Amino acid sequence: MRGRDNPRAPPRSGRSSRGSSRVRSHTETGIYTRRPSHESINRARVSPTPSRVSVDRIPEHEPKVSESTEVEFVLSKKFEGKKLYPTMFINRYERNIEIPRRKEDYEFKLPPLTVDFFRKDVPRGWTAHVHPEGALYFYHESRNIYTDANIIEPGMLEEVTALVAALDKYADENGIRISHNTELVLELEEEENKEISWNYYYVDNFRRTLFWIHEHDVTWLTSELHGETSLPHFKHEMDRYYWMHIEYFPHHHDLNRDMADELIGILVHSLAGEEIHQLTSPSSTVLFSVDTLSKMLSIAKEIKASPSKPESVSIHGLFGLESHPRFLHYHGQHGARLNRDQSVHDQNPKRRSSLVTILAPSLFNAPFVHLRMLEKIWIDETMCIQPWEQFIEKLKEEWQEFVLFATVLLNANVAFLAIPSVDPGNNSRTPAQVASYISIATSTGSIIVALLLIRQYRVKPRETVEEAAKFLLSKTHTTRGMETLAIVYSLPYALLMWGTLTFLLAFSLECFKATHPAALSISAVTWFLVGFLIIWTIYTAWESDDPFVERVQRKMQEVLQSARTLVVRKGPAEKTTDPGPGTPAASIESGSAV
Repeated sequence: MRGRDNPRAPPRSGRSSRGSSRVRSHTETGIYTRRPSHESINRARVSPTPSRVSVDRIPEHEPKVSESTEVEFVLSKKFEGKKLYPTMFINRYERNIEIPRRKEDYEFKLPPLTVDFFRKDVPRGWTAHVHPEGALYFYHESRNIYTDANIIEPGMLEEVTALVAALDKYADENGIRISHNTELVLELEEEENKEISWNYYYVDNFRRTLFWIHEHDVTWLTSELHGETSLPHFKHEMDRYYWMHIEYFPHHHDLNRDMADELIGILVHSLAGEEIHQLTSPSSTVLFSVDTLSKMLSIAKEIKASPSKPESVSIHGLFGLESHPRFLHYHGQHGARLNRDQSVHDQNPKRRSSLVTILAPSLFNAPFVHLRMLEKIWIDETMCIQPWEQFIEKLKEEWQEFVLFATVLLNANVAFLAIPSVDPGNNSRTPAQVASYISIATSTGSIIVALLLIRQYRVKPRETVEEAAKFLLSKTHTTRGMETLAIVYSLPYALLMWGTLTFLLAFSLECFKATHPAALSISAVTWFLVGFLIIWTIYTAWESDDPFVERVQRKMQEVLQSARTLVVRKGPAEKTTDPGPGTPAASIESGSAV
């Protein structure tokens, strides 16, 4: 993200008064997204070649068609000059239509012999269909028109009729011929000023794409990318919305066996790739785990046996699983992303700000560890839900362990302060007591911070990719990136380490209060060995590519190089000025002359 507010709100041909529309966001699939927005669709969509068998003829929702299907679409004078706006989707899941509450004296009675419960108020030429999820939409068979608009209302039917007529008029005036197999989708939305806006898109089922008869500015769709796009590259994003169209309007879009085989092939390829990459490349761009892909494959095989059943519409969302990720990964382009932790824009190491550079040593370099993991998840401001979930689960386990360790350390400090020799009892505080107090404070701080973080991710787990992306976007600074978030994640560990070190300091101060030489010697040798083992462990276990270690090693090399240079420069001068005892003066003069 680049810090822009609602970067993916789709502009509609210059209309500034439009509210931002949204499509349904299937974030449970874990599809990549960079900008959580009203338009982010995290489940891919599919589109088969249309057949002519309805998938939603459920008995209690049987479509009712009028006797005559000859309908004339006329553009009345009051609609002349009204603008037409291209759109990419139907705002079905964000309409928030309110059903008025019934009155107290409301009655509903069935006439005698009522056996037909189908709709009888559908306008002539239209049929009503019910999506398996419950949404009502209408279809005009002779013109292949779909709409969610409630055309049962006369005013809305007049708007739809005029919209179709306006599209026909524009196409005729501009010499545009639309194939009779082309589908037309109409979206009528109410503006803030109560005006109805006309939105549309056409569907080419043979090429599996959407198109328009007006120029359509789709720059907002490329806002997830830092680079430029091209027509072959943008086709992946068009696939996404094409599959979504089929899922929204399953009527006449049954799943045939060829499409089932195509879907099975996609899932088998992803499943095989994920199994291999789990062994060879944990950073694979495959979206789902092996278990999830296996379940999808099993469902696809079951639906293949009966593809024309209404339940098959649920499988449509699996077809385009890779459409949007391919768009984000520059699939098929020169320099495409092949691993999900690979940047396609910036190959140079990121510069760290002064904030994390100064604070990291005092926090035992823990922020750098979390920062590197966050940057691998939020690469090029895109993400996948699977590594994010693994990262958060690992963090929560660590924080729970830190709470336990800090509690034990807190009890140890309380027991240490209860030792009579530690507290002299004269209202004065020894250095050992002060160190123990500091240990108690840092241990308590570790417990509090860890509990707050654990609760935050339990109350707001951010289980969907949209929620996670929105969270990471809000925590990404323009210059510091996610350094602040990494520092916060490292606080429980850092405070616990400070509590442990100050407790060791308090205990050592108490040990060295002894005056007997043997006791002092034993304590000194023991502490020296323990300190040596700790330093050895840190040096051995620390990753060589850690920025702090690299800086320390670089400084040490510079110091050693400076020392060598100084010795080399001083060496010849010392030999010349100090000839040594017994050397004749003439020899010195002769040598210097040579």
